[in-house]
Amino acid sequence: MVHQIAPHKLDNQYKPRPPKADDYIFIFAKGQFYLDCTDEKAPRVPTLSDFAEQKLPQLRYLFAIDGIAFYLAWEGDITLPETYKLQPTFALFPMQPGYMGFAGLTASHIAGWYDKRRICGRCGAKLVHSEVERKMDCPECKAEEFPQINPVVIVGVTDGDKLMLTQYANRPGPKHFALIAGFAEIGESFEECVAREVYEEIGVRVKNIRFYTSQPWAMSGSLLAGFYCDLDGDGTITLQEDELSEGVWVPREEIPKQDVGFALTAEMIEQFRINQFPA
Repeated sequence: MVHQIAPHKLDNQYKPRPPKADDYIFIFAKGQFYLDCTDEKAPRVPTLSDFAEQKLPQLRYLFAIDGIAFYLAWEGDITLPETYKLQPTFALFPMQPGYMGFAGLTASHIAGWYDKRRICGRCGAKLVHSEVERKMDCPECKAEEFPQINPVVIVGVTDGDKLMLTQYANRPGPKHFALIAGFAEIGESFEECVAREVYEEIGVRVKNIRFYTSQPWAMSGSLLAGFYCDLDGDGTITLQEDELSEGVWVPREEIPKQDVGFALTAEMIEQFRINQFPA
């Protein structure tokens, strides 16, 4: 999956240091990044050396990978060459080094949180960044704001040699099968969330809920927790039509081979297809 970058190592602790010429800089605007598209077939993330002739504003430290630091700046803080264009985070995925896609996703998650944490929600004062950790502090009422992470379950519901595959309703783009998924509610365990989401979305009860693995998922600012569970009783589907356009029990031999290099959902479907999922 995209976050599995070994043997490279992410150090996501807030450890600001003076930037170096070979450190990377993500320039954020409208949920996207400016990339150097001098070679349009191979856009790249700029480094600090690309702006050596500019007096840069104070950059926000993000994290490091193998000792190379990543920093954040905002559109307007830096004078950009004409070859720099706004690109979606997915444009980073084919880049080298190979961990750049995950770096971009993580940077996007943090940048989006900073973008929404400018004003104190309690008293309305302007927030300031802590000098010792990644958080925003209110100098007036002393409120603290830490990065937001939303817990989400991804659920592989099985009935013997069949897996429940769904399609989302009212979602733009190409249609593809997915698993049951949803945000955990306040006061709810992951296991309770699994049972609730399955019943809400397809109208069946489940048992034998077991954890598989997890994945950070920056697109929704989430931490995904993957679970498998078994059908408990009647398997008749009642779709939550405002969420799903389809929900079908698919036999193992009819499930297409999945590309597992990116998302937890694809890996879980593939693990069931090859019969390597936890019993």
